[in-house]
Order: sequence, then C-alpha cells, then structure tokens
Amino acid sequence: EDLFLPLPDDILVPFSESSEQIYALLDALPTMFRDTKASESCMGSAVKGAFMAMKHIGGKLLVFGACIPSVGELSLKSTRDNPRLLGTDREVELLRPVSEGYKDLGAELTRAQISVEMFLAPQQYIDLASISPLAKYTGG
Repeated sequence: EDLFLPLPDDILVPFSESSEQIYALLDALPTMFRDTKASESCMGSAVKGAFMAMKHIGGKLLVFGACIPSVGELSLKSTRDNPRLLGTDREVELLRPVSEGYKDLGAELTRAQISVEMFLAPQQYIDLASISPLAKYTGG
C-alpha cells in the first residue's frame, strides 16, 4: 500500500526534447494493455504519485477513469449506488462525498500549483461526488 516513486527527478521530460518518444509511447499504449481484464482503479494512489513527481514544478494533470477507484489510497466502495434513495428525501446523501480525502488532496495539489482535469467514462456507478473535488478545487 505504500506509494513508491522510483525516479522523482527524471520522470518528467520536456516535450520539445522528447516528443518522438512520447508519441511512440502513446501509440503503443493500446497494444500494451489490450489483453488486460482488470476492472479496478487506483486513482487516488496514481494522483498522489503524480503529485510527488510534479510538486517541485507544478503543471496540469490529466486523469482518465472508467470505474470507481477501488484499490489503494483513497479507495471508494460502490455500495452507495442505491436506486431506492432516488426521488426520496434521502437522495441528497448520494450527492455528498463519502470523505474529505479527495478534497484534501486537491488542496495539496493547489498549493503545488497543479491543476487536475478529469475525463470519466464509467459504465457503472463511480461516486463522482467524492472524486470531483480534485478538479473543483484545483481549477481543472
């Protein structure tokens, strides 16, 4: 569960100097992971790792997600997906975050001048109320 960042000083490169390698990586990503059947996400840990790598320079972080972050730090459970609450006085509970974890992480990112833009394409419940503070509080 401990987050490990192997090369914090060398993990980010100037685009102008490494554009060919970056494009090659982006082109290779679909084939590298085409047989992956994993349907879990460690979004909280991934964002914290990106924060550790970027905190000394700031910048923009793009987060792409397709399922609820269910593994690692700031993991969430999909047990809040309760259709029986819809249309009742208790529906507002679904619009509140489960915890302040993502809001606190957003505050840390803001102090390091890192903005987060999120692109989410879920096919199931994703608890947007809990993870949206990342974008909301960082200006993403």
